[in-house]
Amino acid sequence: MVFYNGTMKKKRPIIDYVFLTLFILISGLILFFASNSGEVSSDQSSFLLQIVTTITHGLGLNLTQGEIDGIHQFIRKAIGHFGIFFVDGVFGYLTFSRFLTFERKYNLLLTLGAGLFIASLSEIIQLFAPERGPSIFDVILDFSGYLLGVLLVIIIINLLTKKAKHSA
Repeated sequence: MVFYNGTMKKKRPIIDYVFLTLFILISGLILFFASNSGEVSSDQSSFLLQIVTTITHGLGLNLTQGEIDGIHQFIRKAIGHFGIFFVDGVFGYLTFSRFLTFERKYNLLLTLGAGLFIASLSEIIQLFAPERGPSIFDVILDFSGYLLGVLLVIIIINLLTKKAKHSA
């Protein structure tokens, strides 16, 4: 317990700051990636593509150029957009739900608003990055990943809460 202005307040658990730090770092990473040139962005996903093609070749699978291009596109969209926003949504919800003291529905709206803002801002930043351009499809994909991350955390918290109530 810590005293502020003569009143006693509980110290915030360290995990709250871990969630906040991860949310800020992942959001910052998203915006940093958005500012990269098209060449750098392509190189980043090409690195993952090289790993996948090495594995498939090791398994005796010979992929056509069309299949390799499809895998590259999947890596860019599934990991580069949906995946990183999914993780950001998880930590976004955990952060907002721990730090905001509004009703649950307002915390959720603010959490989702932050996700939509970050998704939109990441595409706007691409206006200024060489060889890049914004895409409304990417905003939708990014926000979908964020939303799924938020929903997963809500479901897990509700299941754990329900289980704790039944145990008591």
